[in-house]
Amino acid sequence: MESIRIDGRTQCRERINEETVTEYAEAMKAPSASGWPPIVVFFDGTEYWLADGFHRLLAAQRNGKKNIPADVKQGTREDAAWAACAANQAHGLRRTNADKRKAVEMALKLHPEMSDQMIANHCGVGRELVFEVRRQVVGILQPGTRTGADGKRYPVAPPRAKPLAEQSLHQSEHGAGKALGPPPRPEEKSHAGTGAATGGGEAGDGGARRKCRGICDDMGRRIPEERVALWNRRQEVQDMLTALSRVRVGLRQAQDGRDLLFSDVPYSSALAHLDQAYDAVQVAKPYAVCAFCQGHGCRVCGERGLLSKFRWDTAVPKEHKEAVARIIESEREG
Repeated sequence: MESIRIDGRTQCRERINEETVTEYAEAMKAPSASGWPPIVVFFDGTEYWLADGFHRLLAAQRNGKKNIPADVKQGTREDAAWAACAANQAHGLRRTNADKRKAVEMALKLHPEMSDQMIANHCGVGRELVFEVRRQVVGILQPGTRTGADGKRYPVAPPRAKPLAEQSLHQSEHGAGKALGPPPRPEEKSHAGTGAATGGGEAGDGGARRKCRGICDDMGRRIPEERVALWNRRQEVQDMLTALSRVRVGLRQAQDGRDLLFSDVPYSSALAHLDQAYDAVQVAKPYAVCAFCQGHGCRVCGERGLLSKFRWDTAVPKEHKEAVARIIESEREG
């Protein structure tokens, strides 16, 4: 089992459920444990990538087993990830909404050219969810054509940019910051805090460096005063990330050096868990003022008014990023 790779981002669940691993581990000790379905792995000629059966594999490792029944298929890591998107629809731990969403995101990144219905059919979800996820990551997942269920390719019109004056929902009716409005106007400037700048004197994106007056995000945009305190807590997140990195490096060194002290450590699962933990924690680190609510708080930013780098890259459409760039230039000149 040590040869099976579970660190290749082929897990479509949001997280490992430790209670399920414990339950499976106890059940596998029973005399009838041989009835468990085999896990599914893909062999690319060098590595074995796990596609289905993460909880079963971890449970078997917890019991000290060295072998586990497996259905081995020929394919790449990407093939394993694609198969994982369709896993657990009718067996295993019931998928949460977060699990379904992650499966759709994985599927769209692997095959953005496929139609919403094809992705929905593969992942076992509704077409509406695929449409929503695709819209949120349109900046990187919108191909020029899509493949339909008939195998033919059809052109896709680019998303229509809303006029700046158009509002999707009026704040006075639905609460400030709750709507995902159009790209911000340059004249809608944020008010900087009165404190001293905290390393935000210069910032930029895509190689563009702009001077910023006040406390600014990593894009170079002034942070609304009510979000400055939250922004200044970024070091708390970085400290956690650094600690996780140190543990990972330590385990890697122990594995490479065949350290007897760590001989019972299941390196593959431990490193995979650390990778998942790192990915989960790093989204808490603020990167930029939310391009949708301008720092007031909305569902995209989790009411924080600030976006992580991952959310900025995947959820903010191109027209919003361009509008923010104009705001930054306006603030710099003003």
